[in-house]
Amino acid sequence: MDRKLKTFFKRAIFLLCLGIVIILVLGNQKAEMTGTDVHYVKPGDTLWSIAEQYNGESVDKRYVVYYMKEMNDGLTSTIQIGQEIIVPIYE
Repeated sequence: MDRKLKTFFKRAIFLLCLGIVIILVLGNQKAEMTGTDVHYVKPGDTLWSIAEQYNGESVDKRYVVYYMKEMNDGLTSTIQIGQEIIVPIYE
């Protein structure tokens, strides 16, 4: 019984570790940029809300906001009404 129990626990731990690795690999896939669009800032807009408007639920908005700042020289979190912002679109 002792040997069977050890074998069972070894297999269970292996399967648990394998499951964790699979979840980490699949969960960290980065979205691919499929294009860009131009957004003109309206009252109440934030970089986060703009990122949400152009990208789906599965896309990490932090990633989008980071690249918005990279694509728009000098873009900060302080945006002005009428400001033109190039927005990356990811799948």
